[in-house]
Amino acid sequence: MKSISTLTLLCVIWCSLVLTFSGCGQGDQPGKTKAEIRREHLRNKRITRQQRRQDINTFMLDDKPSKLSDKRIP
Repeated sequence: MKSISTLTLLCVIWCSLVLTFSGCGQGDQPGKTKAEIRREHLRNKRITRQQRRQDINTFMLDDKPSKLSDKRIP
């Protein structure tokens, strides 16, 4: 079994740190204020909640009204 060299290990750690701390997840997006970013995050959470609720209702067969009647048909 080959051992991992120290240089390779340091490169992997450095790359993961760069990818972790870069990107648009920090909220410092040009052209958007913090209030706009907050509203966008809240909107995304609301839509995700609605989709999750709809998926659960579909799975539990609660999404459509029943075609059964409480009246007796002769």
